[in-house]
Amino acid sequence: MLLKACQKLIEIVYPPLCLCCRRRAEQLRHLFCKSCLEHLTLLDPEHRCTRCFAPIESAGMCRSCATQHAPFKRHAAACENFGPPLSLLTHLKRGQHALAKTIASLMVMQHTKLDWTLPDWIVPLPTHLFPALNPQGKLVHGVASEVARIFDKPLVSAIKKSIDYSYFGNLDPKQEPTRFSSVSHKTAALADKTLLLISLSADREEIAQACEQLQGFFPKEISSMGFLFPSE
Repeated sequence: MLLKACQKLIEIVYPPLCLCCRRRAEQLRHLFCKSCLEHLTLLDPEHRCTRCFAPIESAGMCRSCATQHAPFKRHAAACENFGPPLSLLTHLKRGQHALAKTIASLMVMQHTKLDWTLPDWIVPLPTHLFPALNPQGKLVHGVASEVARIFDKPLVSAIKKSIDYSYFGNLDPKQEPTRFSSVSHKTAALADKTLLLISLSADREEIAQACEQLQGFFPKEISSMGFLFPSE
């Protein structure tokens, strides 16, 4: 009785607000109001490229994936980049790290919905040169850790962010800018394994560059799962 009374008092003093529309939520632990919760849905794979998940008019691959070899077997995202899903990521970046579990759950639900092969290793996409010194750099690692916990699979930081030398001028016009580099001590462990690269809202180019580095570990296959599908 005392606990319920205290909870009611807390709700009066600090009413639960929807993360998206800021209206009052039904209960203290609810993240969204009923109306916004109805819009927290997974992306439908229909009319999307079976490799890069880009919107297309017909079934199969988009023109880019059909003509160019991608370094990953498949890529998908859990949610669209607006509404309640975007609010989850925004509040995660503002320091509400407990939301990493919610975001990871949505990504695992999409992985299951798409009927993908169960991964052997979970790999976070690095987002900063020095993630230990940058709070934003730890976000993907936190979400990837939750994904690994749900799948009950190990997490490995197999790649790291490196300097993009294009910032220092084009010394060689044919040289592609380096954005990721491998961490070599895990090579044997990742060979012939199914890897799942975890990101939040990275674009296809960034995903492809990271997967190219992961190919150096000679995995069986590489799949990539993002939380939000990047806006055009």
